[in-house]
Amino acid sequence: MNTTVASPSSTEGHSAPKGRLRRGERGASLVEYALIVALLAVPTFGGIKMMQNAAASKISATAVGMSTHTIPSVP
Repeated sequence: MNTTVASPSSTEGHSAPKGRLRRGERGASLVEYALIVALLAVPTFGGIKMMQNAAASKISATAVGMSTHTIPSVP
C-alpha cells in the first residue's frame, strides 16, 4: 500500500514571491513619486519661510538696538 501524499504545487494558495510583482501590478508611477515629493516639499518650504521671517525680525531688532545705543563718555 502506497501512503505517499502528493504535495500541493508551489503556486497553489501562495502569493507572488517577495520582490516580484504579480501580473497586472506595477510599481509606483512618476505621478505617485511627484505627489510624495510635493507632500514633503510644501511643509519644508513653509517651515523655511517661517524661520526666515523670524530671523529677519531678530536681526532687525538687533540692528536697531545697536544703532540707538550711545556709548557713555569716560570722564
